[in-house]
Amino acid sequence: MTAPGAAVRQGRQNNCPDDNNFVGDCKDLNAFVATCGVICPNGKRKPGKGGCTVANGLAEVNPNYRVSFERRGSRWCATARPSATFSANPTSTVLSVTQSPSACCDKECRDHIATILAEVDSHEQEHVEKIRELVARAQFVWDRSNRFRGCGRTKARARQALSRAIKRYFAELVGQLEESIEQQEEPTQARPINCKICRPPDPTRCEGCKKGECVTACPTCWHCDDAQQKCVPGCRRCYYCDREKGCTRYRCTGCFQPNPNPRPGTDCCVYQCGPPPCCSVPDGCECPQTAPRVRRADVRISLRRVPRRCVRSTFRFRVRVSGLRAPADTLVRLDGRILSTHTRACFVATVDARALARGAHRVTVTVIDSHGRQVKSRSVRFRRCRVHARGIQSAGRA
Repeated sequence: MTAPGAAVRQGRQNNCPDDNNFVGDCKDLNAFVATCGVICPNGKRKPGKGGCTVANGLAEVNPNYRVSFERRGSRWCATARPSATFSANPTSTVLSVTQSPSACCDKECRDHIATILAEVDSHEQEHVEKIRELVARAQFVWDRSNRFRGCGRTKARARQALSRAIKRYFAELVGQLEESIEQQEEPTQARPINCKICRPPDPTRCEGCKKGECVTACPTCWHCDDAQQKCVPGCRRCYYCDREKGCTRYRCTGCFQPNPNPRPGTDCCVYQCGPPPCCSVPDGCECPQTAPRVRRADVRISLRRVPRRCVRSTFRFRVRVSGLRAPADTLVRLDGRILSTHTRACFVATVDARALARGAHRVTVTVIDSHGRQVKSRSVRFRRCRVHARGIQSAGRA
């Protein structure tokens, strides 16, 4: 059995603190628990544990018990009903965790850690209640079976035999109690701490806390400058501005893959050989080094059935893109917001005008080639009718 002082010295040798306070990054917590663990109330360190409960039990027999003697033939028999006390004052300790450096969502991280530590403390309190239940059970067993007898040739030897019987049964009952405490069933374990909630912000991504999540804190259609480590207006190269999603990367089609380092003067999508139908040669990969490009002068965009009068309900219009000699995407936007993306040259787009405000609106069709560059764009306007409500004046201003 290791003395408490030896346990503390061993913890110091492993660079473990002298208390149960962990201050550091969440990702190092598991290694800390495995190496250092928690210091129990009796001073012993338990590696691999985040909480510890000590029974602090006391069991003793009242020596002032009444003995009665009875003569049986040539022998004397001594009987007694001694009282005994079984008690426990269980105490527990748990680790205290402090995230350092501060988390991106510091409040959410502290609340999450407090919730997990409360679960650990609840786990240890279940141990406390179980210990008290086992001690009460041992007291009940003693009170029901505390009648002892010892016999000998003389009264003194009968008293000694009685004393041995009491000590033997008492030691057996205490041993059973200690074994029950050590081998008691484990209560529900606490959940592990989710380090994704407590991760520090990435300065190269200008991260901040938004609705409990660590995200890039730049406004819509701004981006984080790596050199300045702050948000600057505009999107990165090879990204376009979407009013709902913010800066969105151009989608590469066909054999094209996103350029991992789209520096000025380079294409946003690079021509990379891939599986069929890009590469139809069964024995190898034969892709041209350069990809065909879409010429602006060759592309024509036709928009038909766009209402000229004001509209109140959903309408559909037909889009036809001609002159394409290479893979391309067609984006349909309503007032700058992307409605749909198409890869076919002819398709039908739908606009729900019921949710629009009255007045003029604009539909824009944009052709983007496989390199992620805008080739050509065409816009048409339509009007949303004023809504008239019977019995209400100026309903359109509501």
